[in-house]
Amino acid sequence: MEKMQGHPTGDPSWIKYQIIILELAFFSTLCFGKFTPFGLPFGNTAIMLLFAWYTLWARGLRWRDVGLHKPSSWLMTVLSAACVAVIIVGAFIWIILPLATRVTGKPIDFSAFNAMHGNFPLVVRQLIPTWVFAGGAEEMVFRAYLMNRLADLFGKTSVGWASALFISSVIFGAAHTYQGITGMLNSGAIGFLLGSFYLISKRNLWPAMICHALVDTTFFAIVYLGLDTKLFT
Repeated sequence: MEKMQGHPTGDPSWIKYQIIILELAFFSTLCFGKFTPFGLPFGNTAIMLLFAWYTLWARGLRWRDVGLHKPSSWLMTVLSAACVAVIIVGAFIWIILPLATRVTGKPIDFSAFNAMHGNFPLVVRQLIPTWVFAGGAEEMVFRAYLMNRLADLFGKTSVGWASALFISSVIFGAAHTYQGITGMLNSGAIGFLLGSFYLISKRNLWPAMICHALVDTTFFAIVYLGLDTKLFT
């Protein structure tokens, strides 16, 4: 009887897909686990960044190979990032959040930021780590690393990149469990916009990083002024 043919275990392409799947599974474990080494903030993000850095190094790649390289014009990069940040903040307040709230029937949970109300020193202390880990490291992890790794799995075609954008956005949103189900949907939508900006920028990471930092800075300003109780409910 003829032996049934399957994926040969020695097929280099099949081995590559197995490695990618295992790598993404481990990445998801890091993403949804509660790792806060030494009580440091952004513990998960820091560990995911180190993991992504290692996998790039193991494949002979650098961060510049997935988008962290000097843009052709810093001025245009900053201006485009600022414009997209305005669009994202506006979409968040008037479209994304109201729609997500209607779908879930629950308000977004921003209680983790309540201490920032009127507390300028705290806002200032939080800005730099937020710029570094949220604006910087999260974009390196979820856009530069994860989207490119998913595109390796699905193929670097229009469909492959679209799939990578969608799945990475879902994972990015699901990682924001502390904001409740509404916050997770909201973060997923924002991740989709940032991922789209990354692709539109020809996969140069700087525009998305600067945009993310500006969005978070605007959010901190809104919370500091106490406007979140009016705009986010």
